[in-house]
Amino acid sequence: MEHNEIGEVVRVFDRTVEIRVNPTEDCEACGVKSSCHARPGISKERFVTALDPFGLKKGQRVKISLESKNLVKASVIIFVLPLLGLLLGSVVGSFIAKKAIYSDYLDLYSIIGGFAGIGFTVLGLRSYNKKLKKTHQFYPAVVEIM
Repeated sequence: MEHNEIGEVVRVFDRTVEIRVNPTEDCEACGVKSSCHARPGISKERFVTALDPFGLKKGQRVKISLESKNLVKASVIIFVLPLLGLLLGSVVGSFIAKKAIYSDYLDLYSIIGGFAGIGFTVLGLRSYNKKLKKTHQFYPAVVEIM
C-alpha cells in the first residue's frame, strides 16, 4: 500500500524537490505526517521533500508516493533499535555488577548500562544515517507530473 499526495513544486534541489501539499482529512491519522513540515506563518499548507527523477521545475504539479514498507523499516530503526540498546545495556550493567561483587549497586549499574546502551545505539544509528542519506531510500518519490 502506498500513500499518495498531489502538490506543487516550490523549491528545486540537486536530486530532491520541496513540494507544497494541502492537508486532507486523512492527515491526522497518517503515519507519515511527521515527514511533512509546516512553515512558520502558514497554517494549512504542508511541505514535503521528495526525490526528483524527472528534473522538475518550480510551479509544476506532481504526484508523490511513499511506500508503506519503507515506513515500517524506518519506524523499526528509529524506535525499536534504541529500545533494544537500552534493554541490552541494562542487562549487561547488572551482569557486570554481579560479576564484580557490587550486588548492592545492581540498580545503579543497570541504569548506567542502559544509558550506555542507548548512547552506543544512537552513535551507531547516526553513522548508519549518513549511509542512508546517500541512498535516499526512505524519501517519498515523485511518481507523476500532472
